[in-house]
Amino acid sequence: MRRPWAPRQPFGTSTRSSAAPVLGLTACGGAQSPGSASAGAGAADSSAAADTKGFEPARTPFDWLSRDPEAVDAYLADPLCGSSLDAEGMRQVAVASAALAQPQGIPAHLPVYVLVGDRDPLNAGLTLSDLLVDRYRQAGLTYRIYPEARHELFNETNRTEVEGDLLAWLERVLAHIENGRVLP
Repeated sequence: MRRPWAPRQPFGTSTRSSAAPVLGLTACGGAQSPGSASAGAGAADSSAAADTKGFEPARTPFDWLSRDPEAVDAYLADPLCGSSLDAEGMRQVAVASAALAQPQGIPAHLPVYVLVGDRDPLNAGLTLSDLLVDRYRQAGLTYRIYPEARHELFNETNRTEVEGDLLAWLERVLAHIENGRVLP
């Protein structure tokens, strides 16, 4: 069964995409192959994600998600949040991570926008996002790092800035599209 929240390969053979914002998938940069022990390790290991050591004093086990206590509380109150992936979900994350870690078929004209928080524990101190960005350099890449931001960028204390930056990037990219292709 396909999980709607599982990462997808955003760059297949399709020529229909005009731009690709990438967030929440940067930990896939450390993936190797679906059968390897480290495939998707950063993205799929929820026990590592729940480590709040860098966010003391921690109010909850999920303070790593955001600096905004209301966003963390909303996450905790949501019955659809906080659960671990089952074996099939972990397998799907590992397969998707391997595909994202070795990008192929990215059109040279496709703008890619990678946005991360530098305090996101799933990024290993930007190591994994930097690795992913290096692999995607062949595309028209914008790499935006938000200082002090954690994992849930759209639920962070600077969410207005994050949303504004993404919208500005989309407007800039979409203004240069002609007949479905991004112009230089």
